[in-house]
Amino acid sequence: YVSSDEVFVRKDATVFPVSVISTPIIKGGAVVASVTAFRDITLDKGLEEEIHKARKLESVGILAGGIAHDFNNLLAAIMGNISLGKVFLEEGKQEKISQLLDKAMEASEAAKELSFRLLTFSKGGNPLKQLTSIEGLLRSKYCLGRRRFS
Repeated sequence: YVSSDEVFVRKDATVFPVSVISTPIIKGGAVVASVTAFRDITLDKGLEEEIHKARKLESVGILAGGIAHDFNNLLAAIMGNISLGKVFLEEGKQEKISQLLDKAMEASEAAKELSFRLLTFSKGGNPLKQLTSIEGLLRSKYCLGRRRFS
């Protein structure tokens, strides 16, 4: 018998986890006794908790890195469109400036949505899941360049 889900109580009424290992002693085909060992696994449990916390922090770090990457892409689209708008402003191309400002606005809306999803996630809300096409994602309206995908 092996178990690590047992607890013992000390004289001062504090509880601590123990590992129990018990082996029967057989004589003449019958169990005549058993040898049982108990081991305090408080440190083991503490180490397991620390490893679990470290893994959770690692996961949060990966998530934060992905969000930062997405947000940085959106900011690059916004800043790129505004910079191009300044160039066209000097050339007096109002229609082109309007298009670039529209793209910057779309990217800003996407950044706002990303922030909203992050806040929802951080408050423990259910993430919104939706199907999307890869092609549509690659053709997203806030991308700086427009390329044809066949």
